[in-house]
Amino acid sequence: MKNKTKIKCLITFLICYTNIISYSQTPCQDHSDNLIFVLTEIMPIPNITYNELEELINHNVDFGSYHLNDMTSICVAFYVNCKGENYKVEMIETVNPETRYNISDLLMSKFNWTPALQRYNPVDIQLGFSLSKHGQRWCFDKEYIKCCEKRDRKARKKLKHIRSVAQQN
Repeated sequence: MKNKTKIKCLITFLICYTNIISYSQTPCQDHSDNLIFVLTEIMPIPNITYNELEELINHNVDFGSYHLNDMTSICVAFYVNCKGENYKVEMIETVNPETRYNISDLLMSKFNWTPALQRYNPVDIQLGFSLSKHGQRWCFDKEYIKCCEKRDRKARKKLKHIRSVAQQN
């Protein structure tokens, strides 16, 4: 009985950690305590819109060999360091390694951010999104995009205010 439990734990561990892909970018802080921001006073702002990211994914990631039903979702978690670079990508659902690599590579190469700020200091943050399959396309939830765009507008307004105060001093 104990061996079966150990094997199940090992398999779960391997499944979770084989879905992680790391690149040369690294976190700015030491996360040995497993704490990382998921919400900050000023959230990071992407260099492209979510609609543009959706188009990039649909044009650059081949899901053809990955047969999924409509409305299937793939959850993607990614980490942005204090310099605005993606440094780690995780797929919550199990996808084939090639698809996982293609999505990760796309996020790492085409998607940058302004740094997240907490108490006016740049910090590392974890972000994520979910893609749902609709026919031959992968799409973000439209309400999710509206929330993200609203959050980005607020962050831009706060950054503009911070910069104007800094220039006055």
